[in-house]
Amino acid sequence: MDAVIVPCTKQKVWDTRPNVGPVQARDAYTGPAFMTWRAFAEDSGSPWYILSTKYGLISPFLPITNYSVPISEAEADPAFLDTLRGQIREYQLDRCDRIWVLDWNRFQAMVQQALGASPTPVELHKILF
Repeated sequence: MDAVIVPCTKQKVWDTRPNVGPVQARDAYTGPAFMTWRAFAEDSGSPWYILSTKYGLISPFLPITNYSVPISEAEADPAFLDTLRGQIREYQLDRCDRIWVLDWNRFQAMVQQALGASPTPVELHKILF
């Protein structure tokens, strides 16, 4: 089984609808890149997750609230990597045949680091949009 990881984006539903409240993660990100990545992930037939710089690796159906955490801040935070490690175990991604990280090599490196010694390959998959 493969898994797909979709990066979060800066553009979010709260940019145009600030009072909307919590929404499912898959509906939170509104940028064109995310919409393309989401379509790919949904069409893949594989389980997919969103890698959020605030929440870590999350189900697309998890309700989230607005946030703004730059990737550089997540990369520099050891607690973020620990969270990511725990989420990889929780979702059993360390047992996948392969993990596809869409378009962001910085997220690919974080996932690879969080997997540690797991033999699961983490591959970057570029999507043209």
